[in-house]
Amino acid sequence: MRRRRRRSVGSRLAVVVFLACACGLVGVLVGRAQRIPNAQAATVQSDAATVAFHRAEAAAYGAAFRAGYHAGWVRGSALARKRARRAGRAAAHAHAIQAGALESLVAAARNTLAAAYSPVSPAAAKHPDKCVEVGGGLCEVAGPAITHKACPAGSVPDPATDSVCVPELLIEVEQQAAQAAAAASTAP
Repeated sequence: MRRRRRRSVGSRLAVVVFLACACGLVGVLVGRAQRIPNAQAATVQSDAATVAFHRAEAAAYGAAFRAGYHAGWVRGSALARKRARRAGRAAAHAHAIQAGALESLVAAARNTLAAAYSPVSPAAAKHPDKCVEVGGGLCEVAGPAITHKACPAGSVPDPATDSVCVPELLIEVEQQAAQAAAAASTAP
């Protein structure tokens, strides 16, 4: 009986070694059969990277938008204030120039009318066929008081003396200049 026992231990040992090798072989074969190919692994990695990028982008968008919007707002506001100051200075300068030009126009029209309405000296009225010097080198057509004729077309006699004829255009310019000066003085 002893022999049989040794055989059974030896055969048992052979069966155990055989089963261990068989299980190992089956494990290796199953592992190779379920292994992911390189192309599929690259695709999975690319998909995972894309998903991670989109999640990170969505998470960072809000903070980045607020920071960028604030920086843009600050720069834009500063630029707008700078341009507004520049435009205000230019407008004030233009208004001052316009007011000065208007004042000089009104003064010139008033001086011309004052010279036209000034009394005529007897020496200037001696030559009725010529013009009458009224002051400041201005020469006007002699009026009905001197020539006993009506003023030429486009002029009216001086209302105070009738000694010179004043062009209607000059009177209109003086009235428009006075209206513009009054409007400019009431404008803000």
